[in-house]
Amino acid sequence: MDTASENPSLESAAIAFFGQQLVEQVRDLPILLMQNLVTGKSNAPSARVYAKRFARLVKEDRAATLELVQDAIDQTIHHLLAWLDFEQRVKVMVSVESVAIDLKLAVENRGSLGLAAEYVTKEGWAGRFSRYAVRQ
Repeated sequence: MDTASENPSLESAAIAFFGQQLVEQVRDLPILLMQNLVTGKSNAPSARVYAKRFARLVKEDRAATLELVQDAIDQTIHHLLAWLDFEQRVKVMVSVESVAIDLKLAVENRGSLGLAAEYVTKEGWAGRFSRYAVRQ
């Protein structure tokens, strides 16, 4: 596999691919699973324990629980990305058209403050790719 250091179109494709997959798989899927758990729609055997507890809560408390879960997921992703940004011993590589793209270098090349900065804003990955509103 070839590597690319400064191919703006491949770098942009790699950044978008990584961001979209991160948001869909690591943010949206857990949010959906937790929504189903809190609202009693989950069929998972482990959900039965929680279903009874959440059923006792008033609607506002269930909504607050979901907001807290979403915030926890967003904070976890943000801190993981911030760690990746500053950890020199870790590379994040994405393959686009059989070319390996160093994601940390790609976001730097376009003047970004880093992976964590690409995620957090409404204009960032969460705002662009998530099925769920970004809370600021």
